[in-house]
Amino acid sequence: MIKKYIKCLILLLCFGLTLLTVACKDEEEKDAENYYSVKNNSYCENVFADIFKWINNAQLLMEDSLYKTSKSSYNTTFFNTDAIHISLTPNDTTTWPKILTINFGSTNIMCLDGKNRKGKITAAVTGKFNKQGTVITAITSEYYVNNLYVEGTIKLICAGLNSAGHLLFRENVTNAKIVTPDGVTYWECDRDRELISGKQTPWPNIYDDIYKITGKSSGTDVTGRLYEAKIINPLKHYINCKWMQEGSLEITPDGLSIRSVDYGNNGCNPDAKITIADKTYNFIMIW
Repeated sequence: MIKKYIKCLILLLCFGLTLLTVACKDEEEKDAENYYSVKNNSYCENVFADIFKWINNAQLLMEDSLYKTSKSSYNTTFFNTDAIHISLTPNDTTTWPKILTINFGSTNIMCLDGKNRKGKITAAVTGKFNKQGTVITAITSEYYVNNLYVEGTIKLICAGLNSAGHLLFRENVTNAKIVTPDGVTYWECDRDRELISGKQTPWPNIYDDIYKITGKSSGTDVTGRLYEAKIINPLKHYINCKWMQEGSLEITPDGLSIRSVDYGNNGCNPDAKITIADKTYNFIMIW
């Protein structure tokens, strides 16, 4: 009788362990399949890197017009100025702060990077773009990229030259909201942008500019799950590329394991890799 009881107990334990193993395996597979936070964080950082690029080039274009510092043609820039209205008000060399406006209009306009845009980016500017202490606070208004709605506030502070002699910007994005094909995602970030290459070739030759990005971000993915992201190896923002390049970060969604994201080092492309536990997946950035 005792032997029979022990045998039954062993069978029950084995059955229980089997169920637990299957449950853990199912949970791991479910965990691995969910990388909305990675996709949404990537989309947001690429979108706001693009807005930074527009503000950068638009303000330098207007400063060039005011101070007559260059004889280069504006059509060497990455945007078509004939179709996009860019203004700096007041339009003089002495009055600060000023209002920088990038107006794409109320209907889609095809920009030179192949993306349709409409709406406005408006920034309050306290000084020249590259002057230490300049603060730029920009907001979007009815702004769409390829019919995807984007809103948010981006604040840039020019911190001057760091110990390496590189121009440094403090970047803070708040109240960011992007309507993606999967749903609505929210985002914010607190980062440093360090111009590590291209300073020697002033505007309009900005295609060789490379920014090194460090810091953190957080958000809510399209499923409503909160996450935090921390840059492990500095990201690289090449002005002539529409995707984030190089570097890595760790993203931790609530209730899920860490996702390690590697942007690689293979030139300008949308390819990245995600590692969850001991498995690595290929990921294509949709921006």
